[in-house]
Amino acid sequence: MRIAMFYHSLISDWNNGNAHFLRGIAAFKRAKQLEKTIFEFC
Repeated sequence: MRIAMFYHSLISDWNNGNAHFLRGIAAFKRAKQLEKTIFEFC
């Protein structure tokens, strides 16, 4: 299964709760060995 993920904030400073949540979702999908591509809007 291929998954494309479009995030507006994935890499940011440590006190960004939304980015922390989205990194957790990406890590979960990596642990399940799903093929994914992440696009970040700047």
